[in-house]
Amino acid sequence: GEVAKGPGEETFVFCNFAKYFKMLPEVFESWVRILLRVPNSVLWMLAYRKDGAAEAIPHLRQVAARMGLDPARIVVTPLLDRERHIQIKSLAHLVLDTSPYNGHLTAAEALWAGLPVLTLPQARLSSRVSSAMLRSLGLHSLLVSRSLQDYEDLAVTLAQSWRRAGRSGGERKKQGKKKKGDGNVGSYDEIVEHIRERRAQRRGFFDTAYWTQAFASAVRVAWDVHVLTSASLDRDPSSPAPKQSSPPRFHIIV
Repeated sequence: GEVAKGPGEETFVFCNFAKYFKMLPEVFESWVRILLRVPNSVLWMLAYRKDGAAEAIPHLRQVAARMGLDPARIVVTPLLDRERHIQIKSLAHLVLDTSPYNGHLTAAEALWAGLPVLTLPQARLSSRVSSAMLRSLGLHSLLVSRSLQDYEDLAVTLAQSWRRAGRSGGERKKQGKKKKGDGNVGSYDEIVEHIRERRAQRRGFFDTAYWTQAFASAVRVAWDVHVLTSASLDRDPSSPAPKQSSPPRFHIIV
């Protein structure tokens, strides 16, 4: 209820559900600048147990106040029970992803809730997790930014698109569709519809059967390469082949 309420027109809810150690100062300051550019919007975060929330939340609100934002627009709620966790996330409108360490499980759960994720990939693998999910859904050109300024501009544009669509009693007005993946920012409603269609069709990121099979195939290939290289790496080609022995050890870390 606290998240959904806003004075006058309906509130646009930005969110980030990551733990606080992922929130670098420059990224949080970027979120504050986005809120300042989008009137009647809030930033929703979760208070994880044993994550320093008691110390982090007052500090973040102080930073927001110094930048000219009403600290009350930083909304923090407790972590919900597992059964309602993903369902409640759908009350938000747009995830502002952390960088250079993305949301991993939190970003995946947001997409399963039908919630768009805006991300800024960098060089590290940990900063490209969300962009990989979005690419598999055909949304790379719509929700993956190229710079911090682009990240902020895309967030503001999507919020404005949501507002332009008109909200009357929670009803969304119909909009003409734009071509997806054409390099232009699509309408907010179009992006949400696209995610939910892919979820219903179990396509891209939502095709768990495909990803399970692909992972199993990759492990088999890795094993075959490991066996071949282990058998031939230190052996003199002129010496006879060694007697058959048990396979070398092979570890999978998940």
